[in-house]
Amino acid sequence: MISKIIQRHGIRVVLVSSIVLLTVAMIGMARTVNGYFAFVTWVVIIGIVGTGTTTFPYLGVFPSWFEKKLGAALGIAAAGIGIGQMLFPILAQSFISDYGWRVAYQIIAVISLIVATPGALSVIRYKTRTNQVTHMPTKESVSSVSLNSGYRDTRFWFLAAGFFLIPMVVAGCTLHAMPMLMESGLEAGKAARIFALGGLSLIVARVAAGFLLHWIGARAVAIIAC
Repeated sequence: MISKIIQRHGIRVVLVSSIVLLTVAMIGMARTVNGYFAFVTWVVIIGIVGTGTTTFPYLGVFPSWFEKKLGAALGIAAAGIGIGQMLFPILAQSFISDYGWRVAYQIIAVISLIVATPGALSVIRYKTRTNQVTHMPTKESVSSVSLNSGYRDTRFWFLAAGFFLIPMVVAGCTLHAMPMLMESGLEAGKAARIFALGGLSLIVARVAAGFLLHWIGARAVAIIAC
């Protein structure tokens, strides 16, 4: 669904809209006083609008700007996720300790809005090979394979299964890391600092994977990672 919206309206519109809606949803959840259904509703909304702020829309820009070393560019850009993982657990825990989780969520939402919106407005753009900036590449420049043909290709379903299962496993480990650390006897601040160290490994892994994509190819990198 996100890909179709991007094709119709452009990455910039999707990113800015998703950032704003995600901010509103996080603030709305933080202001919800009680009610299980209300919390579940906000979580579902955050999951839906948050899809537009993931790496998927951003990655659509890089092929038009980096042709020779696309893998390295993707790796360096994706390393920003690791920087966020290094900083935000510590900041979030500090805000929670000082102001409570409701205020902390609202602060984080506003920070995300302030940091992400200028980049989406000023940086996200497409570049054609003639150095002309356009809003969206043509369908012919993206792929010569139709969507229906892709559905009939077993490789599509193998990739789809990987994109579904791998994030599910990673998210399961990530979401439970902090509770596991605290259950082992660590106080919240120290647990957040240990969790933030995972961001450093993520930075190294993303940059290394990006350069390996350029040197040995995506299939070999996927095999090594698995």
